[in-house]
Amino acid sequence: MSKKIHCIKCPWEFHDPDTAFGCRGCPDQDRKRKAICKFEKRMKMKKIMTVLALMCACVANGGVIITLENDFMNHTDDSYSNGAELEWLGDTVMERRVGYGIHQLMYTPTDISDPDNQPLDRPWCGILTAFREVWSKQGVEMTRTRIEAGVLGPSALAEEAQKEVHRLIHNKLPQGWDNQMPDEPVLNLYHERHHPLMDFGKEDGLGVRLEALYGGTIGTTFINGFGGTLLRSGYNIQANSIIGGIEPKAASKVRPFLYLMLETDGMLVLHNATIGESFFREREPGHEQDLENCVGMYRYGVVGGYKCFTATYLMGMRTREFETQKGNTDWGLISLQFASQF
Repeated sequence: MSKKIHCIKCPWEFHDPDTAFGCRGCPDQDRKRKAICKFEKRMKMKKIMTVLALMCACVANGGVIITLENDFMNHTDDSYSNGAELEWLGDTVMERRVGYGIHQLMYTPTDISDPDNQPLDRPWCGILTAFREVWSKQGVEMTRTRIEAGVLGPSALAEEAQKEVHRLIHNKLPQGWDNQMPDEPVLNLYHERHHPLMDFGKEDGLGVRLEALYGGTIGTTFINGFGGTLLRSGYNIQANSIIGGIEPKAASKVRPFLYLMLETDGMLVLHNATIGESFFREREPGHEQDLENCVGMYRYGVVGGYKCFTATYLMGMRTREFETQKGNTDWGLISLQFASQF
């Protein structure tokens, strides 16, 4: 313990004048402390302004989108456990925009505290990819085409990411990542189309918009096709928007916008590497589950923004993806978008 020191100008005592900024009762030391606090506040403000300036620079040249999907919003920590994505969007040219980014996905069994293999539950799995996608308007339809390449397995760093997050929030550490699926390459092509079905209300007022969704994925990780509907109701609903899975993208508008949304989808699944199916290795006991070929999903939430800023909050549910799964998969999504108008 440090020795107590008395201020030479008053009877107050303190332990360390260098760290405590002197005596709280001494006017001289009090002025010194206030000056240091002002300096710290200025430094924090400079950091905030730097981040805002970088975001503005991104918007001036297109935009940036930060998206997080996690099951903690449903008070769970299993199955589809987390998804994170960072994307830079280029300028819109001839109703076409190109984006580049990285994303990471992680899947875990129900009991993450069990260090042993759990052959009847979802395998431990992580995916890390880089992607390029193109947004375009073709007639009345909005389309998105994405190609991604990366790795599934330990090199995706899902174990390190999940453990670090759990340390930061003082949550229990996952114990079973030693059982995760081995490394294999990832190469997927995804295509999605939105076709307007119904539009009521004013363009810059209250309205209701209904769209048909259809598309699919073919690649080493997923092979599937889907179809569904997207219903949006609110103020100043964006016509040029696509709200995807890990990547909700929306057009920015000069006027504020705020609307509720409900999406329902049905999916035909032929291949899903995250539950252990693989084109690169033999079937391993405890690392592969029997696939459910028909999967349903719904998402609901709120989207709002102004000019180049869009915020999205969604909750989602997906039905069982393999035969021994004990229930549906629930998750939430938060997205912050800083992007120029599409």
